[in-house]
Amino acid sequence: MNKFFGTPLSAEAIGYYILEYYRAEKSGAMMIKYEDLIADPKSFVSIIANSLAITVNAGAIHTGDIEYSRETLLHPGHITGTKDNEWRTLMPEDMQKQITQDYSWRFEECGYAVE
Repeated sequence: MNKFFGTPLSAEAIGYYILEYYRAEKSGAMMIKYEDLIADPKSFVSIIANSLAITVNAGAIHTGDIEYSRETLLHPGHITGTKDNEWRTLMPEDMQKQITQDYSWRFEECGYAVE
C-alpha cells in the first residue's frame, strides 16, 4: 500500500489494512493468498469463475474476455516490483515489532510464521 498508494509506513496504517482484509473475509469475500495464486494460478481462475457463475477454460491462453498468462502475474514491473521480504528493509525494526505484537493473531490465522 505504501508503494502503490503512497500510504506512509506506520503500525496504524498496517493495522487498518489488516482489519479491512479481516472484515472482507468475515463478510464472505473470497480471500486468496498471493503466494497461492502464484503457485497455482490456473486453479484460481477456475475458482473465481465458478464463484461468478461463468465458464472459462483456465488452461487456454485466451478465453473470451479473460486473458491469462503466468508472465502477467510475475513481470518485472508488476504493480510496484516489490520483492519478497522487501518490507523488512523498508520498515523500521521497532515498527515491525509493534505490528507483530498487535497483529500476530492475524498473521497466524493466515498461515504466516510470526518471528
